[in-house]
Amino acid sequence: MTSPGFLGVALECAARGWYVFPCKPKTKVPQLYGAFHNATTDPAQINEWWDQFPNANVAIAPGKSGLIVFDCDHGNVTEADFHAWTKAEGLTPTLTIRTGRRTNSETGADEFGTQMYYSAEGQTRTTNPWVDEDGHGGEVRCDTGHCMAPGSIHDKSGLPYEVLIDAPIAPCPDVVRNKRAYKLPVKAGPMEKIPEGGGRHAQLTSVAGKLRASGFDKDTILGMLIPANAAMCAVPVSDDDLEHIAESVARYEYTPEPTVTLGGKKQGALKEPVDWRAKYHALDDLLNVTPGKFLVDGILFESSITALAGYAGDRKSIVSLNLAAACVTGEPFMGRFAVVNKPERVLYLCPEMGLRELSKRAKDLGMIPHINKSLFFRSLDMDGRMRLPDLTPDELRGSLVILDTAVRFIEGSESDPQDMAAFADELFRLRHDGATVWVLFHSSKASAGQDLTLQNALRGSSELAAMLSMCWATRKNDPKDHWGSISTMYPMKVREFEALSFEFACDRETAACTIVGDPATATELQSRKATQRDASAHTLMEKLLASDPAIGVTKLRKALTAAKCGKKQEWVTTTKAEILGSGVSCSK
Repeated sequence: MTSPGFLGVALECAARGWYVFPCKPKTKVPQLYGAFHNATTDPAQINEWWDQFPNANVAIAPGKSGLIVFDCDHGNVTEADFHAWTKAEGLTPTLTIRTGRRTNSETGADEFGTQMYYSAEGQTRTTNPWVDEDGHGGEVRCDTGHCMAPGSIHDKSGLPYEVLIDAPIAPCPDVVRNKRAYKLPVKAGPMEKIPEGGGRHAQLTSVAGKLRASGFDKDTILGMLIPANAAMCAVPVSDDDLEHIAESVARYEYTPEPTVTLGGKKQGALKEPVDWRAKYHALDDLLNVTPGKFLVDGILFESSITALAGYAGDRKSIVSLNLAAACVTGEPFMGRFAVVNKPERVLYLCPEMGLRELSKRAKDLGMIPHINKSLFFRSLDMDGRMRLPDLTPDELRGSLVILDTAVRFIEGSESDPQDMAAFADELFRLRHDGATVWVLFHSSKASAGQDLTLQNALRGSSELAAMLSMCWATRKNDPKDHWGSISTMYPMKVREFEALSFEFACDRETAACTIVGDPATATELQSRKATQRDASAHTLMEKLLASDPAIGVTKLRKALTAAKCGKKQEWVTTTKAEILGSGVSCSK
């Protein structure tokens, strides 16, 4: 192929009758939803696509193009190995592409990846991986999936796919048709497709996990997830989501199990006897456990998964920004709670906040000197969605990770137990890799006006509460007064320490939060508030009765309610009598 540029490659493929579509630059991930289903040979459509995505890789849909592509990723190290293998296999010479694969992503060893193009001759074959006992393996691609055209760039090596053997396309030989395909680990026979919101991501992740356990790498897992997605899901998840599932699962280490041969037949793996006691903590584990410690005294425990719940507008992000500022500056949180162990870094992921607002808050709260040193922000103004699997062990170790808010990091539905279980697994993975997690939750609008409890504070599945080490709630005492109102922050679930409720004020200009009064138990705080309301109500009653001793109880109650210290009729009647009989002057 000689035409310059990706557009030229796509047009030349179409001229040969090959159906093409764009993939994201330097990847195998489809640029548009629908992937090979929307592949075309129409030059006008191709020009439109590559005008919009000029650097897009060119993908070929083999099935629509009448091709069977025999892909060999593993087993050959050099070109000489490839030729020796094709001779031993009896493979008919045909147009052959050297892929961009140069190393094994698992071992780092050299590999010589190839794709041999054959004519399907009216016969189709489901795209599936194949594995031979001699270590050769790859995929046979046909009626589902796609392959990359010569001139496209490999996502790992950065090298182009290029023509290795420029020969006419030969009929597909039996050796390719008969390659034993690896069966996808999905239920056989007719099955009810998973509806949207029914745990699609969790089920696909389970399939990917089984593939990983069989030794497949990320690229092969992704290739198998594409047909599995169409087969399993009533509404298939996006190709981006499939890419992230495959990438996440492929991070888990794979160790092949040894096999034995008995009577000339290959048997299952030899398994060492397992002592069932190994499933439980040893005595030394219990005797030598390391005592836990606070990051922020009385607020945040190290290696915990801590939630902050509240209704929209109840200052969850402001509280969390104050927490981030305290953890990087070492100044007490809200002027009261000491930072006793600073995290190595704070990763603040806030896809609900724009860069302009974030910049102002960072400046006002004194965080600018710490940016990209011990504090790292990601806002909605950055390209691409940040997913939890994108966080690597190196950045997580010793970090405080703030997720603002949870719903932006959930793959699926908040109300689906399987999706929430998968989200919980990701949070536990962050903690396992050395992070402390602080995650914000929007409380359900259906509970607005009610006191927050663990049941109504966390919108969605009950799986949410089960995964938390600690859950705080925050509410403005006067929801209508955004800046002037005092807020109350109180614990709803505690495991590692005794937590106290407290009130705080928020500065309108800087968003700096400051404790008001002393922290107390929830009961003590409620009693304190009741006493404050009684005192305020009593003072107002004295003023009203001094001005008009004949004022009625109904008017007094309305005045008290307007002043946010409303009282029942019995209290107003009794207090009025006490004030008028106490020697207070009521003359006008």
